[in-house]
Amino acid sequence: MSGKEKYVEEFERFEASTGNPNKFHGDVAPHKPILLLSLIKLHKKEKVDLEKIDPQSEELLTATKKIWNDWLGYDRDFDIGMPLYYLKRKDFWTFVPKDKENQPNRPNDVQDKVDYFSLGSELIEFMEKENNRKRLIKALLESGKVLKTTGEKKYCFSDEDKKAIREKMGLQISN
Repeated sequence: MSGKEKYVEEFERFEASTGNPNKFHGDVAPHKPILLLSLIKLHKKEKVDLEKIDPQSEELLTATKKIWNDWLGYDRDFDIGMPLYYLKRKDFWTFVPKDKENQPNRPNDVQDKVDYFSLGSELIEFMEKENNRKRLIKALLESGKVLKTTGEKKYCFSDEDKKAIREKMGLQISN
């Protein structure tokens, strides 16, 4: 597996930071996959610079809420601070605080304390090719976590969710 191929595998393993079940579909909460799907969509349309992602960007907030509410039908607000904050654990995700002495300590701090986020240049380069974007999207749609107790995989998205996302993103990706 090449260095860039690791992103496909890593995207497939996204799960809720806390491991709490998704109250709407009974699976793992899809906050990080929804944020990344939104970034891929916005980057493709040249509406976001992946090297300087504004946490208060109206385009980003609208895109994440659209997937969360319109496409998936979830009946509560999407808290963008959650995935923005918890992605900090990933090598490809960095943030630049507004004040180096006053960094975010929890998801609620993100929009006030972070100037911008950035995806790594290697991941951005990988995403430039349409085929790679499709592979990343497919990996995000298959994301979830394997339960330590049973070995069962709990998915972030139900089959209906996957169908809605594929349809709205104009993708013909098989399961």
